Amino acid sequence: MRNQCRRRGEAMTEVPQPRKKGAWHRKRVWPLHAIVGTLVCERCGKTYPAMGYQIRRKQRFCSGDCRYPPAEERFWAKVEKTDHCWNWKGSKVAKRYGGFKLDIYMLAHRVSWIWANGPIPDGLYVCHKCDNGFCVRPDHLFLGSQQDNMNDMKSKGRGNNRGRWRK
Repeated sequence: MRNQCRRRGEAMTEVPQPRKKGAWHRKRVWPLHAIVGTLVCERCGKTYPAMGYQIRRKQRFCSGDCRYPPAEERFWAKVEKTDHCWNWKGSKVAKRYGGFKLDIYMLAHRVSWIWANGPIPDGLYVCHKCDNGFCVRPDHLFLGSQQDNMNDMKSKGRGNNRGRWRK
């Protein structure tokens, strides 16, 4: 009885749905008469069964995995590459750095460093050689302590020198 539609008595079919968080989620079972046609996913190219409302709304993707592009694809779409720096064009943090949401919201240059060189050790900062806070080019970044960053700032004559670094 479970595989028959209560209204029409027709056979039912399982429609793959994106996984939801939580143990309460079960697969949805739709009556065959609800499935009106098929659509083709724009990202993966798979054909999937579609119901009327999905066809009317011109649903473009078969699942949440296909709807939202991978993090690296989203990241590099927000980078403008020039001859010198690769400037971040996405969201800004405090008007000085780029911001990007991975699992948590992070500074864009830190995300670039992690993907290029691996994890950042505790107590170290990702500093810019080029003094451009929006630059995410991995070879313009280096790891250093807070003191290394301050020494770099001093050697380049940046910061507000309120008499602390006079010779």
